[in-house]
Order: sequence, then structure tokens, then C-alpha cells
Amino acid sequence: QDGCIATPVSASENLVNSRPKTYRSELKLIEGGDDIGDACMSAGHHGFAGVEDQFVAAAAQFILGK
Repeated sequence: QDGCIATPVSASENLVNSRPKTYRSELKLIEGGDDIGDACMSAGHHGFAGVEDQFVAAAAQFILGK
């Protein structure tokens, strides 16, 4: 639902898929959250507004290798 035209999901998919297979990469999509004001700022989907806990959990799991 991220309305930022500069960073479509397809660009993220292409980036992850183009990385060397020796690099640990994962695309994790988080749905929901708030969308207030500019789509590219912190109060919208782009800034994980309203789903910060899900973002932090997903990032921590990736960092810890889970």
C-alpha cells in the first residue's frame, strides 16, 4: 500500500533478486499500518507507521538469522 512512487515493491524485488546468492537477502512485505500525509514520510506506509512493531520484529529476526 506504500504510495511512494520512488520505491515501488517491484524495485525492491529486483534488488533482492539481483544480489549474489552468497549474500543473505530477504524481501519481507508488511501490510497494514497508517497512511497520513506524504506517502514518502514517516507518518505513512513508507515509514512503517502503525506497524513499527512488525518491522522491528522482522528486522531483528533477519539480523539474528531466524
